[in-house]
Amino acid sequence: MNKISRILLVAVIISCLFAGVAAAKKTVEAWDDSKHDYVRDKDVYTNNGFFCHTNGYGKCERDDNEENDEGYGYYQNGNYQNNCIIKASMKLTKSASSTTYTAAGQTIIYTYVINNTGTAILERPFNVSDNKTPVTCPNTPSVLAPGANITCTASYSVTDSDITNGSITNTANATAYNNSELVQSKKVKATVTLEQIKTIELTKSAYPLLYTAAGQIISYSYLIENTGNVNLWGPFKVSDNKTTVTCPNTPSLAPGDIITCIASYTVTDSDITNGSIINTAKATTNNTAPTNDNCNSHNPIYSNVATAIVTWQSGGQIPEFPTIALPIAATLGLLFVMRRKI
Repeated sequence: MNKISRILLVAVIISCLFAGVAAAKKTVEAWDDSKHDYVRDKDVYTNNGFFCHTNGYGKCERDDNEENDEGYGYYQNGNYQNNCIIKASMKLTKSASSTTYTAAGQTIIYTYVINNTGTAILERPFNVSDNKTPVTCPNTPSVLAPGANITCTASYSVTDSDITNGSITNTANATAYNNSELVQSKKVKATVTLEQIKTIELTKSAYPLLYTAAGQIISYSYLIENTGNVNLWGPFKVSDNKTTVTCPNTPSLAPGDIITCIASYTVTDSDITNGSIINTAKATTNNTAPTNDNCNSHNPIYSNVATAIVTWQSGGQIPEFPTIALPIAATLGLLFVMRRKI
């Protein structure tokens, strides 16, 4: 055998070897039902390929006309891949109807969106577990295709504890099934915060409402109420344009609590001439917590302006408000605060 014949023989042998490797490679890459646990659907053909599915729990498309270095390729959700992968996964998104609340009894609506982020279908029941409130999910659809979503809802009523805590944080996660296997989402949180309302209201009253002579004593009482939704810190004061007001030493007022301040005024000759006594008052607090070390840091809160009118009556005797009633009024106000706290 001459040199040229030997070269041709080697070329033929090499060519056969490459052809065998290619055939073996294509055989390995051919669809293997047992390996992939897929079922062929030969009634549906596209691009000379076919659809396959895992007993209905997800699907991908094989295209026999598309090849790469690994052999046959597959289309999954429109993306070319070497392997056809079926994966069940889900994502939960949670939101609240409001980012803030102001009072106990207020209702917050929560919305939960379950998204199928996998390549396999998800089956009901679709459930959402929330550590604060029961969640209701719809009965339909019975299955959730890849990319689809459903919405669940829940409501929550704000409590007194939520007012005290200053925020509501709850966690939730969703579950569904794929081919009888449980699929779970990651836990998600939602936080709703208390919108602090810091207000006080002043109510002023006088006794008696009529006066007849100079030197007569008019007694005033002032009720300061915390009409906000957070604790307010003292000291609490009342300024009156006619007299000096005394308030009890009250460190703080809880929402809804009341303290009583008192004052007295002596009728003058000018009041007889004027025919009435009209005075105005306003309550205030610096609202500085005792833990605040900066003595110059204040957050003053002012009440409404309260007015009282006492009228002169010519002749007759008007009973004066007994002096002993002043400390009694203050004591009753303090007892009211203590009862509210209990």
